[in-house]
Amino acid sequence: MRRSIWVLLVVAAFGCAASYVRQTLRTETGRKRLLPMLRPLMRVINPRVEQAIERRESKFGIVHHVGRRSGAAYHTPVDVARTAEGVLISLPYGTEVDWCRNVLAADRCTITLEGEELALSAPEVVLTPPANAPLEPDKQRQWQSEGIAHYLSLKYDASAEPEAASTTTPAAFVHGAFTPADGPPNPVVPS
Repeated sequence: MRRSIWVLLVVAAFGCAASYVRQTLRTETGRKRLLPMLRPLMRVINPRVEQAIERRESKFGIVHHVGRRSGAAYHTPVDVARTAEGVLISLPYGTEVDWCRNVLAADRCTITLEGEELALSAPEVVLTPPANAPLEPDKQRQWQSEGIAHYLSLKYDASAEPEAASTTTPAAFVHGAFTPADGPPNPVVPS
């Protein structure tokens, strides 16, 4: 009898904890509170998500960006949707995440999406998807149900050099990182 009471209490505690986490994950503020606890888990999950993206098994994309202080090249998996003028990225943890701040500071990045490298610039944080950026109904429903409050809008960069940029130029833009022409590229460090 005592054992069944303990089992019932443990199950009830797990149920309450799961309900709390589910409620917390529905709002940006709640996700921000959980972010420090989720970071170690992301260090394990993100490389596997990146592998799935590279194999085209995921509709996510990989943002290649440069650290605003370190100058190191980083890559981060993101939930992204194409628009007529560029892409729209959901910001489930708000605008203060490092990769978003890096992209805003550099004013450019590249994204690997569906096996394609997209050079993007003119990042802008928006509260709602722009009217000229119609989203697929499934993606729009998903982002609404997740309670996404901010988005990063990026435009296609017409001035971007082709991917096979010459190394004789002073700096080549490679995967979102400016690398010196006469030195090795910056190391890619997981974010």
